[in-house]
Amino acid sequence: MPLAVRPKLKAELERMTEAGIIVPVTEPTPWVSQMVATPKKNGDIRICIDPRELNKALIRERFTLLILDDALHELGQSRFFSKANLSAGFHHVELDYESSLLTTFQTYYGRYRWTRLPFGLYVSSEIFGRKLLEALDSLTGVICIADDVIVHGRDEGEHDARLAAFLQ
Repeated sequence: MPLAVRPKLKAELERMTEAGIIVPVTEPTPWVSQMVATPKKNGDIRICIDPRELNKALIRERFTLLILDDALHELGQSRFFSKANLSAGFHHVELDYESSLLTTFQTYYGRYRWTRLPFGLYVSSEIFGRKLLEALDSLTGVICIADDVIVHGRDEGEHDARLAAFLQ
């Protein structure tokens, strides 16, 4: 980690701790991964873990994620659309304590563990996709593609009613 980036790293660790996304760790844990900080387009950094060994031990759910081609038939009659992007979508999924201990990572400022689903685990996208689909499955005219949600309707009234239900 370059010295020039460390103040941003410390600030991001503090922000994530205050938000409850990560917590400091002082006890022994079964796994400790290296931290990876990747730059975002806006100049901030995204904290991920490099869990190569942990990924070898994890069992995937094998949940098939929807792609746009799968949803085109449903969108064919619609003329009004809204798209919502779930910012840091994985962080909306809470981990249980045992799973959280597996996500411990080392930084220059100590060890932390994720309380939310981290970027870097190869199972994260499947878990997130399933949870998002479960949360929105009962809504008509709402489609989940990766971390984007598309709300659509044949006319403005139908679209607006569906969008209100989604926002609720």
